[in-house]
Amino acid sequence: MLYNFNYLEKERAFNLLDQYVSNGGSLLVESAAVLSKPGGEIAFLPLPVTKIQPGDFGETFDLKINNQMLNSENNEQTDFGPAVYGDDLPWSMLYSEPADLRSDAYPIVTNHDKVIVAGNKYGQGQVVWSGYNMFYHYNNFHAPDEKEFIIDILAQVLHLNGYQNKTQNATITDPSQREIVLDDQNQYSGILLKENYFPAWGATINGRTTKIYPAGPNMMYIPLSQRDAGAKITFVYHYLTIQIIATAISGLYLSWLVYSLLWLPHFVPPLLDVSPPANLIVKPLRSRSKTSKKASAKKKIKKKQLKK
Repeated sequence: MLYNFNYLEKERAFNLLDQYVSNGGSLLVESAAVLSKPGGEIAFLPLPVTKIQPGDFGETFDLKINNQMLNSENNEQTDFGPAVYGDDLPWSMLYSEPADLRSDAYPIVTNHDKVIVAGNKYGQGQVVWSGYNMFYHYNNFHAPDEKEFIIDILAQVLHLNGYQNKTQNATITDPSQREIVLDDQNQYSGILLKENYFPAWGATINGRTTKIYPAGPNMMYIPLSQRDAGAKITFVYHYLTIQIIATAISGLYLSWLVYSLLWLPHFVPPLLDVSPPANLIVKPLRSRSKTSKKASAKKKIKKKQLKK
């Protein structure tokens, strides 16, 4: 799926996508303005439309959905919520005129008789293009009909028709390990572990190292094959070096803190008693001040006698 995308080398990027679809890949392209030339002509060959242009059609949809092309039975799923952005702005979208579809393409959704979702076969693969930003629109309004439509689109692109989700229990052997034993009576296409993905996670299938793919909202996915029926899947978190160092430093600091509070006071000798003995007489400083005052008075008397 291409969504909110960009590229560095235009020709190379398009060639890679062309080869991917031609060799049997499926592609969903959402809001493909970046693939068009200034005049709206599409620069990417596999797309089902030859030209796109921006526009809006007011604050209400007038949708017609070609469910036969989606292999869907949801014939009345046209309540997608309002065509509004923010409080009162009409929902802008990219659309194509029906005459601008490629010869092997077909409209999937039209809005006010303008094509906003279309598909086509290309080589051994297929492409679905959407111009109305379906995911962002659903995220704003959560209309049930739009949800079913998006599920149908993804099922077509990802070849999910006939697939069923099944919950499999996982055993937590320790805080850094998860074990899943598959039912050998069912064939699974993959395992989705609903925990946050971090690069420090590793996985094995019957002891064989396998790759973990980030999937969904930062969860972990492992694809499976037919030979993995009844397999034992193990997820293990391997602590990073920086985490080990940080934990060691924290442990040392905590140990020093406990030592300084509980044991250190018992090993420090008592302070030396330096209080003066009881028979020691200490003259107050004020006696010196009186002597100095008497001396200064005598000097003044002498000065007066000399003047006389």
